[in-house]
Amino acid sequence: MKRIVCDTSPLNYLIQIAMIGFLPSFFREVVIPKSVHHELMASPAPRAVRQWGGDLPTWCAVAEPSTRSKDRFPGLSDTDHDVIQLASENGSAVMLDDLAARRATRSLGLPLLGTLGFLELVASENLIQLPEAIRRLKQTNIRVSEALYAEVLLRHGYEP
Repeated sequence: MKRIVCDTSPLNYLIQIAMIGFLPSFFREVVIPKSVHHELMASPAPRAVRQWGGDLPTWCAVAEPSTRSKDRFPGLSDTDHDVIQLASENGSAVMLDDLAARRATRSLGLPLLGTLGFLELVASENLIQLPEAIRRLKQTNIRVSEALYAEVLLRHGYEP
C-alpha cells in the first residue's frame, strides 16, 4: 500500500457518503496539507466534514510541503498547489477531482485518483455496491457528468 496526499473535495464527498473509512484499507497513510485541513474545518463545509476534520483519525496526517511554487501551475488554488507539491516531494499518489489540478498531477507522472475512481477501487474489492455509492454521490454537490457515471457503471457490469 502506498501513501496518498488528498485534496479537500474527495475527502468531503467520501465523508458525506459515509465511505471515508475505506481509505486506510487501500493506503498505508493518508496525508493532507494544512490548507486542506483548514478547508475541511471551514464553516461552508458540511457539519459531518467539519466534525471529521476536527477529530482526524490516526491514519490521517497533516503536513506541509517544504516549498511553495505557485508559478509552476498557474491558475490552480493554493490548496491544489500544496497537494501536488507535497505528493511530488515524497513520491505519493494524489487524490483530487479538479480537472486543471488533475492535468498538472499527470504532467508530473504522479499516480492519480479521484473520488469516483476511489469508489471504483473499493467496489472492485466487493466492499461496496457501486450503484448505491454513485446514488449517494449524486446527492452531494459533486460535479460529475451523467456520461461519466454511466461509463463507470458499464465498466463494472451495471446498467446506467
